[in-house]
Amino acid sequence: MEPRALLLRIPPASVWRNLVGILPLSGTVFTALYRDEKAHERRLQDGSLLIIGGSNAASFINSATINEPSFEHYPPKNIQGSNGLPIPSKFLNDTLNANLFPIAYLLPGGKVFVAANQQAMLYDWRSNSVQNLPRLPNGVRVTYPLTGTGILLPLTYENNYTPTMLICGGQANSDTVPPSQMSSQQTASAQCARMELSTAGIQAGWSVDMMPDPRVMPDAVSGSFSPLFPHGLTLCRLSYPTAEFSSLTAADPDMRVRLAFMFPRSRSRALPPPPKDTAMRSNRSANLMQTNLSSEV
Repeated sequence: MEPRALLLRIPPASVWRNLVGILPLSGTVFTALYRDEKAHERRLQDGSLLIIGGSNAASFINSATINEPSFEHYPPKNIQGSNGLPIPSKFLNDTLNANLFPIAYLLPGGKVFVAANQQAMLYDWRSNSVQNLPRLPNGVRVTYPLTGTGILLPLTYENNYTPTMLICGGQANSDTVPPSQMSSQQTASAQCARMELSTAGIQAGWSVDMMPDPRVMPDAVSGSFSPLFPHGLTLCRLSYPTAEFSSLTAADPDMRVRLAFMFPRSRSRALPPPPKDTAMRSNRSANLMQTNLSSEV
């Protein structure tokens, strides 16, 4: 089947943002232009997209005047009588101002984990219902422009495929300070907050680990997604120890890109050896990484 291009316009729209994705059930490759600035798009289990939050104007930080506090489905869905229109979200109003680029992951069972600013929730998109989760610890904000990162840790038979979220970095600074008064020297957070999304895990709340350095605007990769980390190792990369996103300049000190590894917590038995070909690839990747890091020191 030849890929088909689809251009979607949602009027009125003064600010456009390019969105590229794939609908796997139909094989359609599409390009869509939306007016939501700095939203999050998450693919659902039926192959459609859930578009979360954003703003209707280009801005360094969100505000009540430009906020887009809604969930939107593409292709449109008639969820609880919405007739395909955006579905209002109290959560995306309560998390102003630093709630752009929300963190979102599809979980087993079809609910969506969403984190923005200092808050998190589970969203059942089929019933448009929300389960609020405990607030993130220590006042750390984790979404743009005080950007952290989130990752769904590997689902394995050892944890009975129970989802656990890990959210690292961000900043504990105020999100009401005008952008002109923000400093690129404000220290980021070294916190990694972890919570198992089971009844008992939610009741227990977030547990906290600390990275070696504070980090803003990081990315995270975990063991399920790369042969480099065959046993649940999590890599936090491409981050800075200070500054909000967009305030970095070449004159700022200590703008080195940093790497941090989080090892899986101890288990009741020894880890099995990886398959031979995986181990060989991992060793080659590790050697290459060590070579690159050594050359940059």
